[in-house]
Amino acid sequence: MKIKFINTVLIVQILIHLQIWGQDIDIVPIRITTIDTIFINSQIYLPPFTDEIIISDKDSIGFSWTCRIKNAERSRFLFRIILFNETDTSNHVFNITSLIYKNLREQNYTFKVQAFDPTGNWTTDPAIIKFKVNNKEAQARKELDSLRKLLAKADIDTTKFESQDYVSVQLLEIIIIVTAVVLSLLAITAIIVNFGFKKKRQIKKNYKLSEVIMNTQTITLSQEEYKRLLSENSDLKAEVKSLRGQIDTLQLRGEELTKQNKELQEKVNKLASKKEELEELQKQKDDLFAMVIHDIKNPASIIKSLVELLRSYDLSATEQQEVIQDIVETTSKIVSLSQEVSRILALESSRLILDIESVPINNIINDVIRINTANANKKQIKIISELDDKLPNAQVDPQKYAEIVDNILSNAIKFTQKGGIVKIKSYKSDNSIVVDITDNGLGLSENDIKNAFQRGARLSTRPTEGEPSSGLGLWIVKKLVEAHKGKVWVKSALGKGSTFSFSVPVEYKADNDSLELT
Repeated sequence: MKIKFINTVLIVQILIHLQIWGQDIDIVPIRITTIDTIFINSQIYLPPFTDEIIISDKDSIGFSWTCRIKNAERSRFLFRIILFNETDTSNHVFNITSLIYKNLREQNYTFKVQAFDPTGNWTTDPAIIKFKVNNKEAQARKELDSLRKLLAKADIDTTKFESQDYVSVQLLEIIIIVTAVVLSLLAITAIIVNFGFKKKRQIKKNYKLSEVIMNTQTITLSQEEYKRLLSENSDLKAEVKSLRGQIDTLQLRGEELTKQNKELQEKVNKLASKKEELEELQKQKDDLFAMVIHDIKNPASIIKSLVELLRSYDLSATEQQEVIQDIVETTSKIVSLSQEVSRILALESSRLILDIESVPINNIINDVIRINTANANKKQIKIISELDDKLPNAQVDPQKYAEIVDNILSNAIKFTQKGGIVKIKSYKSDNSIVVDITDNGLGLSENDIKNAFQRGARLSTRPTEGEPSSGLGLWIVKKLVEAHKGKVWVKSALGKGSTFSFSVPVEYKADNDSLELT
């Protein structure tokens, strides 16, 4: 009798609870989304979902839901379904009312579903279910469920237990709990049947994540509305595609503009560099002409003084002859400087014209030696000639080739002390004719060697007899040699003399007989 009394009390409490719960159902919001059923493999679970849901990675889990609408005009609506864990999220929008997931990894998951109006007028609060995929805990839960089923299936006579002393208090508690759970499930099932909440769902196996089951009986849209939504969706997709095309076009245009801007910037940088070079060249030219004017001013002053001396009638014939000779020499210096300036102006023009002929090189060298012999004799300098008499004719501009040799040879005489030696040698090397001019004069420092062929370069050593030096001779040599497609170089040591050499090809190969100077 004690057991029966307890059962009666439990039944009354359950009925009171169910009555209150039934009253709560009537007091619902205007629109609410609820999860009606949970499917785990072939098992169906109904609300309330109080126990923690634990499954293994081989189990399938499904959900069915409903959007309940009261005291409001019905309109078409869709469901937003979200499943997420610590690392991944699955987000879909459908008008279905059931979904199954399978092959989920071991993690904690949250399932959310909410109804919303496609036009954006309203959205329900989401219905949320949390569950766990854990193989060990799922196996333990299954073993516990098996034990509960065994207890439920056992044929237990409670009156017998009252007369027997071997019934334990723990077993009575288990019997009471099991009986209460069974009665609760029966009562809940009856309530759901009365309110029409129990629905049949077809469970399909072997579905992967994000695969869905569509129940045609729960679609709330008419066929025409559904087609219209599809048409609107197609229009939106076409518009999005058009916008993406415009974006791609703008991106391509932007890349093209960026490329053009980069090219323009490079051109601006080149122009700025050229401008700096031109400014530097202009400065060098100004310095050059200032130097030339200075070199001309001194001999001009000497000529003026000599002419004033000639005005004096107290000079003897011998003295007058000496003055005239000094005027001639000074005038020659001015003429020489003027010729150098003219050559500079010619070399700085945009194009240098070569009059190419096939001539014997040794003849040109001998003529230059003869012209410079007088200056060498004044300083008692001996010129030694070692010319190869088997040299072939070379294709050169005879006048400019002679100027090359004359500049180097006259420099050797200027920078060699009295009684020195200057040796000039010619020979063939591969397809070029090489000329070496060696002196035992002052020599050059390392810095002088680096700057020897620069325009207007002033060497650290000065001519031994105060001869004029504009610093242009070797620069002119370099330009003329390069115009003949040749090379020029120097070997020297300070106090040990110098050897200036240049080579010119036997055959001059060019598209035309003009060369653009840079």
